[in-house]
Amino acid sequence: MMKNEFNEDIERGPKCGVRHVQVSLIFLLNFVAYSMRDSVSIAIVAMTDNSTTTNPSVPTYNWTNKNVVLSSFFWGYIIPQVFMAVVMKRYGTKRILIISMTINCIICILTPVTADTFGSYGMMACRALQGFAQAGVLPALYSVLSQWAPPAERSFLGALGGSGSLLGVIVTMPVTGFYVRPVGAGHAVFISTVLWV
Repeated sequence: MMKNEFNEDIERGPKCGVRHVQVSLIFLLNFVAYSMRDSVSIAIVAMTDNSTTTNPSVPTYNWTNKNVVLSSFFWGYIIPQVFMAVVMKRYGTKRILIISMTINCIICILTPVTADTFGSYGMMACRALQGFAQAGVLPALYSVLSQWAPPAERSFLGALGGSGSLLGVIVTMPVTGFYVRPVGAGHAVFISTVLWV
């Protein structure tokens, strides 16, 4: 038993339980989601500048709207977050996360084809759909915590699960940068997705 600031007893539960497995999965989910989200931010430099690659056969694009391509992720990300808690309560967190991450992976894998076929507008559509698919990731963290974590551990477990996003960004930047040079930007996004999945 633990005491809170009012000297009341608080039950903590076992040292390692299902809640830790759940938070570990949320950590990995955040890691993968943010890796796929941020790989385009690094790759777009190589997608629009031929001097960043040593391979002359890598396609580059003359896009003047790179900032819009990058911001389009948030077009699909912001509004659905409000409704995701209701959707998860109705259909279940696990089901929504499986569907959303599957959609997210498919979109990331199709990034090179989309850039070649539809240009920057196709990339905007892909990024907006990817944002829509990832809109459930953050609400899922809180949904899992509310169901599995005792109140005395929620802040720690929430920070642990959410830190997967930070590690995802830290790891993705050098990995994507490493693969961009020899294989090109679109394929670097594809490789990053395959590595994490």
